[in-house]
Amino acid sequence: MDKLYIWYYTLARLPKGVSDSGEDFSLFDLNDKNNRGWTGLQYIPDEMLMIYEKRGALSFDWVMYKDSIMIVSEEFLSFIEKHWEKDFYKTSKLTVKNKKEEKCTTKNYYVLFVLKNDNELFVVNEEGKKRASGLQGYFLYPNLTVKNLGKKLYYYDELCYHQALIFTEEVKEIIKKNFYKPEIYLLSDFPKVYNNRFRESELPDIQ
Repeated sequence: MDKLYIWYYTLARLPKGVSDSGEDFSLFDLNDKNNRGWTGLQYIPDEMLMIYEKRGALSFDWVMYKDSIMIVSEEFLSFIEKHWEKDFYKTSKLTVKNKKEEKCTTKNYYVLFVLKNDNELFVVNEEGKKRASGLQGYFLYPNLTVKNLGKKLYYYDELCYHQALIFTEEVKEIIKKNFYKPEIYLLSDFPKVYNNRFRESELPDIQ
């Protein structure tokens, strides 16, 4: 099996221009702010509004918002479309503003709702498993693998991993070449990454 990689933003290494995974912005249905059904993947609106609560411009291509909900640039959405079937996700066009209601990015963004997952493709090998820091009863797996079914970009909807994207080396090279400051690690290093996400000195090398 070829090496697998994981894109996961740690707070310790968060680049300038990348949002802190929903901690520094709010999302709303653009036409009905009382609609919160989309948080549970129901009543997904055609257009949404993001209010960025910090200063500065946003430049990222991909960040998580919460379980199964991502913010992606138009360019990254085009990349997703090459790897995921149409029924795997749904999108809403996103207007991005800061707290002063000013535009704070030059990119076009979408909210991407992941309607399915690739959990059945993963093989959990419990050898060497590590406890997930701050989460009682949850573990991380340095020997996590996938069945060789030909897919190259995965969404593993299990706690801790659900805030990340997993992919092959081929996809890693495409992402590094084309998208803004991805934080990519070997999937086998993810237990150390997650458990040290606030301590840069303890993090493994970015790939």
